[in-house]
Amino acid sequence: MYIIDGIAYAGEPARTVKVVSACPLDGWRLKLRFSTGEVKIFDFAPLFDFPCFKTLQDESVFRSVSLDHGVPVWLDGEIDIAPEKLWQDGEPESCFCYEQAASELRGLNPPCCPLHPATQG
Repeated sequence: MYIIDGIAYAGEPARTVKVVSACPLDGWRLKLRFSTGEVKIFDFAPLFDFPCFKTLQDESVFRSVSLDHGVPVWLDGEIDIAPEKLWQDGEPESCFCYEQAASELRGLNPPCCPLHPATQG
């Protein structure tokens, strides 16, 4: 139980998370580092069935992800997704440095390995 503004609520308060770095990977995935320190991989392909995310099927748009106050956005904020959704449904990731190194060699995305953090956001 917790209390906010004098009102008692059952359970625990919702966890507030922000994305501190977001790096596009092959296969419509994002590698995300959260304010909790966790690193997760989120697969966007299942979301392409929703009209609001169809534009992200364009690889250049998908790879243009940026952060606005801890929220991943595309097209200057026309498309966004809640950090809580990414945190809840993302797969925990230890560190695929070999995959990141291969992407960097191909010039596809900036360094974002949790051991070598990027300065995005």
